[in-house]
Amino acid sequence: MNLLAKIFRLTRIQFTPVIIVPVIVGTAAAWSFKQVFNPAYLILALIGSILLHLASNTIDDVFDYSSGVDKASDKMFPPDFPGWKVIPRGVMTLHTAKIYSYVMFGITLSIGLYFTLAVGYWAIILATIGMFLGYFYTAPPLMLDFRGKGFGEISIFLSFGLVPVLGSYYIQTGQLSLLAALVSVPSGLLTTSVLMNHNQIFFEPYVQTSKRTLTIVLGREWALKTTMALTVLAYLVVVTSSVIGLLPQTTLLVLLALPFTLKQLKISIKKNKVIPDYAALTQATFVAGIVFGLLFAVGLLL
Repeated sequence: MNLLAKIFRLTRIQFTPVIIVPVIVGTAAAWSFKQVFNPAYLILALIGSILLHLASNTIDDVFDYSSGVDKASDKMFPPDFPGWKVIPRGVMTLHTAKIYSYVMFGITLSIGLYFTLAVGYWAIILATIGMFLGYFYTAPPLMLDFRGKGFGEISIFLSFGLVPVLGSYYIQTGQLSLLAALVSVPSGLLTTSVLMNHNQIFFEPYVQTSKRTLTIVLGREWALKTTMALTVLAYLVVVTSSVIGLLPQTTLLVLLALPFTLKQLKISIKKNKVIPDYAALTQATFVAGIVFGLLFAVGLLL
């Protein structure tokens, strides 16, 4: 593997749409509510958010390996398993992965400081919250995703909902808004659903290494019911807000994502699922969430 391919696999770059979409939604909300748009700020916000996401994925792999989770996963899955990771395979050292993560965290912090000077102090507050949640998701002493209390899922809800949506709204408008916070809820719910379904793939290694994510605590079936409930709630937030006039009626465009969500449901209720089914479910949840988010952004702009 060349260096770029190693970094892409380490950072799981293919999942960056889950952070790109909420930034776009927050920017669309700024235009919808305040008719302001700074394209340069959007680009910089995207760079910072993507780097924070990649840094968090990287440090997650570092501490999942240190805790034994990725060692167990690598032994349990076949060599050609699509989700294999570079650290347990010896493709990249733990030290090198840490350096990449810290560099990306550092650039994110620098962008947050720039927006603090250009817009206001809430920029660095939101950036710091995002970095805190991204780092301590698996890093000691907090290890939020290991505690069995739903802290990891709450972190994902905030990291892919409130922080990027409200943050991108703030840097465009210079203001915080309860309505923008409401707009962030669907993104947080849908990305949490992706995570919980993704954890189904690694259910056995997580049980073996005592990584008590909410999926493990609830068990496979109740976790699947929970992810569908979160998905339904995301639709209800937008539909209800549109009907009562909090959001433009054009945000009902999210209903066009229902066929993708029904595909997610179809896999979710399938009997006797095996690992490839859970992988397909994760992909379907991911795609449904991205389509929903993009339609939501378009609805805000219309």
